[in-house]
Amino acid sequence: MRIFYFPTAIVTGLLLSYISTLLCHKKINVYENDLLPAQQPLYDDIVYRRLYYFVIGVVLGLFLCILYLVLPGLGRSTTLYHRVVHCLLIFLLTPMIVYSLLPKPVYMLETSTTPQETQAWFRVYVCMKNAMIYGFCIGFLAALVIMGVIEALWWWRPSR
Repeated sequence: MRIFYFPTAIVTGLLLSYISTLLCHKKINVYENDLLPAQQPLYDDIVYRRLYYFVIGVVLGLFLCILYLVLPGLGRSTTLYHRVVHCLLIFLLTPMIVYSLLPKPVYMLETSTTPQETQAWFRVYVCMKNAMIYGFCIGFLAALVIMGVIEALWWWRPSR
C-alpha cells in the first residue's frame, strides 16, 4: 500500500496551522478587555469583517469540493482516499486564499492610542503569523514521519 504522502502531509499541516492559531486567542482576549470604549465599535467591526471573510472562504471551499466531486473527470476517476485528501486540500486552502486576498479595512495597530498598545496588537499579529507557519511545518513534518513509519511497518509485515 502506497500512502499518498505529500498531499496528506499538506492537509495535516494545514489542519495544525488552523488549530495552532487558537493559542493566540488568549492574547487577543486580554487586549480586547483593555480597549477604550471608543475603540470597541471599530474592534467589533474588524472581528465581524474578518469572520465574514473566513465564512465566505469556507462556503466557497465547500462549493469547490462539491464541484470537484460532481464534475466528470475530476474526482470521480480517483480512489476514495485521493478524493478525500483532494477535498480537504480544497476546503482548507480556499478560506486562507480568500482571507488573504480580500482587503482588510484597518488593523487594531492603526487605532492604538499608545506605543504600548501598538506593540501589544503587533504581538497578536506576529503570534497569529508564527502560529500558522509553525503549525503547518510541525504538522507537515510530523505527518511525513508518521506516514513513513506506518509504510515501513506495513512493508516489513510478514505476509500470511
